[in-house]
Amino acid sequence: MIRALALVLGLLIGLSLAALYAGTLGHLRQANLPLPGWTDTLDAGSRVIEGRGTLNGAALTWRATGLDGLRLSLSGPDWQVQGQGMPGPGGLAVSDLSGVLPLGVLGAGEGALVIEAGLLDVAFDGTLREGRIDGTARGSDPEGAVTLVLENGGWILSAR
Repeated sequence: MIRALALVLGLLIGLSLAALYAGTLGHLRQANLPLPGWTDTLDAGSRVIEGRGTLNGAALTWRATGLDGLRLSLSGPDWQVQGQGMPGPGGLAVSDLSGVLPLGVLGAGEGALVIEAGLLDVAFDGTLREGRIDGTARGSDPEGAVTLVLENGGWILSAR
């Protein structure tokens, strides 16, 4: 009985690992599983451990970095932002933000932001639940050391 249980458990773990590392978004689409709308623009060959696609017109890439989670990159024509994503209950915590971002991309006004740090909480359905980004703003009001905070669905820019 114990051998049979160990065999079934080993089979389930093996199949789960195979699906995690070799299963693609294309497989999920073929199975007609309900997927969040933001996954529509991801490449069919994307996997949990690495992939690419577009998100609101920006290029999105990710790659697993072992137990540290995922290295994420989002870029537009003249900007790029990177971060480290760690899956958690119901979403992804994105930290270690860096890069350069036009404030208009976030609807936070004119100018650009050199990102120094930040933390985002993104639900698996694509909803941004919480956000704080620290950086140096140029061409905005205020300029210099600033903080962006997500409040009531919009980004508020304030001096630090």
